[in-house]
Amino acid sequence: MDTSRLAPISFNQLQYSSDQLFDLYGQLRTLLAAAPVLASDDTFRQVTDHFNAAHDTLGKCLGRTSGKSSTAVIQAADEERDNLWIGLNGEIEAKLRLMDPNRRAAAQRLHQLITARFDRALYRLSLEENSTALEQFFATLDGSKESQGDLALLGLAIDWYMPLKAAHERFKQILASANASEASRESLPLTREASGRAARKLRLIIDLCEDHAEENHTPYIALHRGIAEIIANVRVKAQAAETREKKKKAAAKAGGLPA
Repeated sequence: MDTSRLAPISFNQLQYSSDQLFDLYGQLRTLLAAAPVLASDDTFRQVTDHFNAAHDTLGKCLGRTSGKSSTAVIQAADEERDNLWIGLNGEIEAKLRLMDPNRRAAAQRLHQLITARFDRALYRLSLEENSTALEQFFATLDGSKESQGDLALLGLAIDWYMPLKAAHERFKQILASANASEASRESLPLTREASGRAARKLRLIIDLCEDHAEENHTPYIALHRGIAEIIANVRVKAQAAETREKKKKAAAKAGGLPA
């Protein structure tokens, strides 16, 4: 492999937010885990282990344990229950046209109950209001033998109602976990320390790759280029985010609004 064009990697952690660094380190961690040199080079493996540990610590400081932020996980859980709520109402509305009079009557009772007592567009409410409305909905239907019979008769209990309840419980658990994580989140100085430690270990990893590249060791050259590509891609996205934020602040200032 040609090493003549192996350019040094420039990386400055101060050019990124803590969340951007966490995502960047996560991508690099995936790349390093698949590198063949990890199994053959004890020094490289030791440095990589230290890098991974710093990434884990940073994740704890930020309240993140995976590639997704807690906000994204909460939104996904909320979207799941929203889709089930919309689906349940759509099924009930469709069954208003059933030819069987008993099943059509069951659909009419459910439709009237929801229309009279609940907002069919409750998924547009805030998370707290949505949760409160769903709790009331479940309490109402669970406390009515007639409603439970109607759900069963229409085949909605297993297909829609119970999955909706399960999704709502998952949402509550995820939200509670996120709140607990927020409460135990580490201080900003520790966040910076973890970011800096990971950055230093990354620099050592890059240096090891460049040292071996001088001896034309192909696996290190390929890894070096992979690291460079990931950093370059993330930097482009970070710069785009910076540009959007500057434009937003400039527009707010021009309009006399707080940035």
